[in-house]
Amino acid sequence: MTRPSSMPPAPAQASPSRWMDRGWLTLLALAPLLPFLSKPFHIDDPVYLAVARQIREQPLRPFDFTLNWYGTPEPMWSIMLNPPGLGYLLSPLTALFGESEALLHAAFLLFPLLAVHSAYAIARRFTPHPFAGAILFAVAPMFAVSGTTLMADIPALAFALAALALLLSAVEGRRGAATLSGIAASVALLVKYNSVFVIPLLVLAAILFGPRPLRQAPAVLLPLLVLLLWEALNLRTHGASHLLNALRHVEAERLSGSEMVTGTAAFLFLGTGSAPVLLGERLRRRAGIIAAAVAIPVAAGLVHLYGKELPFLGGWGLRSVATTLAAAGGLAWAGLILRDGMTRRREDLFLLAWVLGGLLQAVVFSYFVAARFLLPVLLPAILLGLRYAGGRTVRVAIALSLALSLLVGAADFEFASAYRQAARLLHERFGSLGQRLLFREHWGFQYYLEREGHRALDKHALVFEPGDRMALLQLVGEGRPLPVAGRSGERLLAVPDDLIEIPSRVPATVMRRRTGAGFYSSIWGPLPFSWGDRDAVRIQVYRIGIVPPVPEG
Repeated sequence: MTRPSSMPPAPAQASPSRWMDRGWLTLLALAPLLPFLSKPFHIDDPVYLAVARQIREQPLRPFDFTLNWYGTPEPMWSIMLNPPGLGYLLSPLTALFGESEALLHAAFLLFPLLAVHSAYAIARRFTPHPFAGAILFAVAPMFAVSGTTLMADIPALAFALAALALLLSAVEGRRGAATLSGIAASVALLVKYNSVFVIPLLVLAAILFGPRPLRQAPAVLLPLLVLLLWEALNLRTHGASHLLNALRHVEAERLSGSEMVTGTAAFLFLGTGSAPVLLGERLRRRAGIIAAAVAIPVAAGLVHLYGKELPFLGGWGLRSVATTLAAAGGLAWAGLILRDGMTRRREDLFLLAWVLGGLLQAVVFSYFVAARFLLPVLLPAILLGLRYAGGRTVRVAIALSLALSLLVGAADFEFASAYRQAARLLHERFGSLGQRLLFREHWGFQYYLEREGHRALDKHALVFEPGDRMALLQLVGEGRPLPVAGRSGERLLAVPDDLIEIPSRVPATVMRRRTGAGFYSSIWGPLPFSWGDRDAVRIQVYRIGIVPPVPEG
């Protein structure tokens, strides 16, 4: 592929080749998703399921309940940093299918498919090779693995991309498309606040590509009106703005600048899957060599600062070098993408604004880096990155991205399954005996233990009785006796009683502090995945007993 001098006009009607492209897109988009339909509920899936249950009981009060998610019962209005839109999408599905992992994941396939086909429609406006761009988007690990969850990120992205695709159709003269665009943008905004990034893009697209921008006003006014109505409801029911509450929480918890920049660069480089190949093509040119020469020392400095927070990055061992190279690759690729967008062509300026807006939303609406938070940047980055890629390079990039998505998806499946299996083993060993089992840890581990009737520890009311069992995630080493308080103030001792280990069968991991993998949160590490670690998930079980008397003499 060579840099096009102008964009081809969109055809008025769908051609047979386009329908063929869409068929292949559907198959390729499903390839890294279908193997993992039975994945256990994971990460924040249980929170959205809890909101869906509440909506079935009180449809107009989606957040009016408490949940012990961070170690003590708190109002869901404070826990949830997104609007309740996904809960309203989940509620009828759970009413119909129950909380079946396979059926809910199958129903949620609609959202990645909507995102991929919307991406294809958008790519037709910005590249003569929309099929390649849409495939690279569909098989990117950050997209494919995020598509196996019930969280808000993929549905929000799908509706945001649909809104933009419809707006581009509206400026080409399709009647009613601007209103449909506004409806899609409204749904995206009600699912996830960071979808607000699409509103400036709708305005910019109407100005740059349409003869009469004001005709596209419904696409912008509808989501803004919906957001105002949601905030008005919050002011009436809770006396405060939910959006501002979420932003205050993010600002209070945000990681340091070096952590955010290092993680964003590394996640963008590895999470796309295709970036290493596309960057390799650019390194044959002068601009690519200059970008790499600048990026490597910058990344080394960032990793050095970041290493003060993460022990595994101490010194200049293999993991520090790998993190430096990933961050340097991300910085170099981002620099080249920004350079490619700085032209006089409207299409390039639009993609550049999209990349910058996507990065801005990732900083404003999140206090750590995660693959799913960078999804709004993925499509424009790929479209700009394709400009200098030849056909062979694209084929290699697609193959690498798909292989990575399947491998990382398998590692994520193993991680989620380990928590469900550990919960089942704990219940079989202790719950069936009528013993009280308390635990600390959330995500799927909490969901499956609570489904068996066990209770999460409340850090503000740690009261035990002799004979209780306590289950804690054991990261390293062996468990040691812990002093705890009894119900009547007596001194009790938690003694290690059992250790449950669930080994992984996949030589990769998505969440491991020791290796720097933090696909769902860079608090765990600055890389979206890491290799060669088959360490088991360890759950240490403690038996609560009376402190033995100290022998005299």
